Parts: sequence; structure tokens; C-alpha cells
Amino acid sequence: MALLMEIEYPGVTAEQYDEVQETAGTRSGRPAPGGLLGHLAVVTADGLRVVDVWESRQALEAYLPVILPATKEGRLPGRRTAALRAPQRRLPRLTSFRPG
Repeated sequence: MALLMEIEYPGVTAEQYDEVQETAGTRSGRPAPGGLLGHLAVVTADGLRVVDVWESRQALEAYLPVILPATKEGRLPGRRTAALRAPQRRLPRLTSFRPG
């Protein structure tokens, strides 16, 4: 079953996020981690919000050994708000998106 993950990182900047993604090897143009269906990172007034949709809990857990050391190296705060839950509705997969 798909898993929705939401994390709030207070005080984190876009530059810190970019550094973590570079360290983890997940910058734009590179293949997504196995099992990642969707990813969104947004800078907010309080810091950074990350929302991922994973194929399963196992897919997320397989990625943790990659991303956790990268977040530590990037000095993202250990204290954060995180939530995991099953999505309530199945939506069609986007094949392309063009704003406006």
C-alpha cells in the first residue's frame, strides 16, 4: 500500500535542502530512488516542508540509509515534525504537468 510522508524542517533553507539532495545523489535529472512515486519540497515561512509518496513502507525504509546520513551531513535539524499515513484516495498518475 502506498505511503504518504510529510516532514517539516524548521529553519531549513533551500540551500541546505539542495546540499542534502546533492549528497544523497537525488538532484534533478538523476533517477528517483526506487519506490518513490512523487516528491515535493517547499520553502515555507518556518523552514522547509517535504512531501513524498512511496510505493510502500519498505521502499521508504530502503532509502533511509541514503537520506539520513545526507541530512546529518547537511546539518538539518534532528528535531522535526514527521507524519506517515496511507493516502485516502488513489489519484491518476500525472505523465506531464505544465503550469499555467
